[in-house]
Parts: sequence; C-alpha cells; structure tokens
Amino acid sequence: ATPPPAAAVPDAGVVAPAPAPAAPATPAASPGRITQRYWLVTEQTTPGMTDFDIDVYVNSRWLRRLRNNEDQVVMDITSQLRPGANAVTLIARKQSTGSRRSTSSGNVFKVIIGEGNEGGGNVMIDTPLIRFQKTAADAQDATEEFTLTTR
Repeated sequence: ATPPPAAAVPDAGVVAPAPAPAAPATPAASPGRITQRYWLVTEQTTPGMTDFDIDVYVNSRWLRRLRNNEDQVVMDITSQLRPGANAVTLIARKQSTGSRRSTSSGNVFKVIIGEGNEGGGNVMIDTPLIRFQKTAADAQDATEEFTLTTR
C-alpha cells in the first residue's frame, strides 16, 4: 500500500501550483513579504532596428527607459514591487530620426518580466508574467498596463 500513495504525490505536485496564486492574497492583507525574485529582461533581434524606446513604470513610479539601441537589459526589480498586486505600465514611443531603419515585423523588441533566479552569471525567468513587444513594422506609440501579483 505504500507505493500507490507515493505515486499520488507527483500528481498532487502537478496540481499544487494552481492554488499558489491565491497565496499572495494572504500576505497582501498583512505587511507580508515577497518570497520570489522578479526580473525585467529585454530581447531584440537586432538592437536599434525597431526605433522604439520603452518607458517602464511600476506602481506609477518611473523605473527606467529601455532604449532601442542598447544591448540586452537584465534587471532585478524585486525591490520596486510590493507584496500582492502591482501595476506595471509599459509605454513604447517611436523615435523618429528621419527615415525608419526597418519596417520588418522580423525586427522585434521584447520586454519580459517574471519570476526567476540568478546563477552562474545568468538569469533564468522560470515564470514569465508580462510579455510586451514592438516590431519595426509598428508605427504607432503604444501603452499597455499589466497587473503583476507577487508571491
């Protein structure tokens, strides 16, 4: 009878992550603390080709500008977050410096925010929570608001 319950434990492990998002409601009610680390990471197919700069705001506070011509940004934003729900706003503005460098949808500027860990000089985002992207084909500025719930 011992082996069947052991087999049931992995099944319970698969189901266990579903209740986890409900957990932040409890810490948010009390002062609580954030137990995960949260990262902002950018990815660009070719830096500078989308002509978009992206401003990042967390809980209505300006965090930084992600420039379209800079190398990859990897930033621990945990200290900017509070336990529970956080408002994250990303504002992409087309930088018009004359003619566009590209109009290809293949030139992409992505911003990913999620739970992750650092190790061996690398950051791994285990749970992406926010994905925002602009391509060189996009001509309009864009603002998108997200709710990031910390754990």
